Amino acid sequence: MDALDPTTTADLALAAGSHAGMTGKNNEDSYGIFAWQIGGNTLHLAVVADGVGGQTAGEIASKLAVESMQSYFAALVQVDEHNLLSHIKQAILASNTAVYDRAQADQDVQGMATTMVVAAVFNGRLYTSHVGDSRIYLHRRQRLYQVTQDHSWVQEAISAGLLTAEQAKIHPNRHVIRRSLGSLPETEVDQLPVSTGDQAVKQGMPLLPSDTVLLCSDGLTDMVPDEGILASLEAHGTKLEPLVDELIDKANAAGGRDNITLIVLHKPEAAEIPEPVAAVVETLVPPPAPPVAPRPAPPPTAAPPGTGSPRVVPVRLDKAERERQALRRRLWRWLIIIGLVALIILIFYLQR
Repeated sequence: MDALDPTTTADLALAAGSHAGMTGKNNEDSYGIFAWQIGGNTLHLAVVADGVGGQTAGEIASKLAVESMQSYFAALVQVDEHNLLSHIKQAILASNTAVYDRAQADQDVQGMATTMVVAAVFNGRLYTSHVGDSRIYLHRRQRLYQVTQDHSWVQEAISAGLLTAEQAKIHPNRHVIRRSLGSLPETEVDQLPVSTGDQAVKQGMPLLPSDTVLLCSDGLTDMVPDEGILASLEAHGTKLEPLVDELIDKANAAGGRDNITLIVLHKPEAAEIPEPVAAVVETLVPPPAPPVAPRPAPPPTAAPPGTGSPRVVPVRLDKAERERQALRRRLWRWLIIIGLVALIILIFYLQR
């Protein structure tokens, strides 16, 4: 396939941005927007990845995953509507392998992983896939629809009727995610979009003029409610760069507790001219700057005998805990090095 500059295609306007947040944390998010010419059609591929691992490990995981997605599609000769979803799934699985193998080979980044959301637009139709708790939204006719469902402990609890959405926002397990790339040799890719009563979201659904697709990490959705996201989308319309800036500012104003990354894809009206993108959005990991209806609920987890509360099953990846473990490993290594140096100095002076 012939690679294109995604900022120059006339059938889709786009913008993207990333911010480290307000806590001094390293930016472990990555994103990429790519485009290829296939016959008379253009394939746009947008990817957001939220890395986990602490220090630079999360950044490595997310960047490696996005680069792997790009490499997979760049090597393809042909794609069509019948096999695009299959190729997206295979590309995400290849990204999982790339991150997992790197983590196993390098002790300094062991435990790293990343979430991923992917939106592809081909022949004017939308295809989505995701792993983890980063999200994709569709803005259509003054409504905001969450297309993906979080792979998280609290979302499972909400779907099972064990927590309300409000309780989930403050639950201690709110950052526990059930799926990721790189934490296990295999992962499960979700390609079932969420539909609501008034909007049937299906793979390959045509984008309508004035539709906007938003991909984002949980640094945005943890801080800005859907109503706030919708208000910004309504306020800015086709002005995508100000929209990105405002959503990042809203997340930071609410506390900015995590990295914030988002991509917006907008299908213009016939009379609209897509605005240029100020930054080269293919650059990965930009430098850090200073009611939807759920799917059918799974049955509640059985409670242990003699208790009235659900059993908490083991989870694949606890984001906060893995970051703490990575930090502890680094501290122990430094303490061991300092201890050895001190021992050598002590032996040297005792022998004098």
